[in-house]
Amino acid sequence: GAVASWYHGAFLATAFALWFLLRGRKRPGGWIAPAVFAAAVAGPAALYARILASDAEIFRGPTVADYLARFPASLAAAGADPAGWIGLGTPGRAHPDLLGGVVLVLAAAGLLRWRGGLGPRSWWAGLAALALAMAVGPVLHVGGVEVARWWPGELAARLPGFSLMRLPYRWEGLASVALAVLAAAGAGRLGRGVEAALAAAIVLETAWFGVPDRPATSIAPPAIEAAVDAPVLDLPPRTLGDDARGRYLVWQRAHGRAIPYALLMQAWSPELAAEPLVAAVAAADGRDPVAERPKEAAQFRQEEFAKAVARWREGRGEAAELAGAAGRLRAMGLRRVVLHRELMDPEDADRVEALLVEVLGPPALADGEGRLWRL
Repeated sequence: GAVASWYHGAFLATAFALWFLLRGRKRPGGWIAPAVFAAAVAGPAALYARILASDAEIFRGPTVADYLARFPASLAAAGADPAGWIGLGTPGRAHPDLLGGVVLVLAAAGLLRWRGGLGPRSWWAGLAALALAMAVGPVLHVGGVEVARWWPGELAARLPGFSLMRLPYRWEGLASVALAVLAAAGAGRLGRGVEAALAAAIVLETAWFGVPDRPATSIAPPAIEAAVDAPVLDLPPRTLGDDARGRYLVWQRAHGRAIPYALLMQAWSPELAAEPLVAAVAAADGRDPVAERPKEAAQFRQEEFAKAVARWREGRGEAAELAGAAGRLRAMGLRRVVLHRELMDPEDADRVEALLVEVLGPPALADGEGRLWRL
């Protein structure tokens, strides 16, 4: 887990630190567990965090301090909403915050009536409290409304490593583990025969409040994708609004060739972002809002690209800038360009196709709404 996501390493580090402080230090050979943990879990997590410290790393995004200073509105989506813990969060959030009223009541009962002594109870309770405090992030939002700055999150935002945790709501995963243990203790005090009813209540509450409504998207590859036989640039290069990158990445499975897109903090390379032809195509795409949202684009290292798109959309781009686009794209390793007209409004698709014909020449293949150029 720590190798797959350094968040998981931080979570395990928190859990182990609490365990060792409360229980492990009292046992002989207590240094063995920290050493094994550091080698197996904390080490990979720390290495990953160190990699993310590089500004050139494609996985790196703004720090939490950056969000506080430049993108405070985004923190409402990044942090947990305590109202959502009992199903009263803001509809349409990108992630569910539900912990469950049934689980919380059972956890409270387990905490108050624990049979195992103060040590285990305080550990699980402390783990849940710390994880929930961290999940809120640096700004407390309740019901989608900003209430106050949250000092635990602000403090964490200034700590090495933790300052890169742009999605503090993920701490809810660790809180769920601790609350599940406490809830199991609470259910155990109610006697046999009620477990099935409690399990059903938890499942029903989760299904009603915790399963987000996600619209389906058609991702069947268009016919033109079967003709791709080399690294390809799919167009339009839309990353905001109706983001096209997910489709391109799924369609890549149809041809198995390299594409320059990624669903990361950085959508593509700086060289591709600086290519005038890509900006000109985005400017002609009426469904691409990047030119009107440069501040949001800055979160994903696209602020300069957004400004370039705005310049072309305002008619300040020069045709001379497009000269040599084919050579520049080849220098990036690209050998094919595919225009997906079906992802654009018809008039915009006509303008983009005319632009590409002017810069790259006639397409080598036209199949339905797809157009393919060989560089």
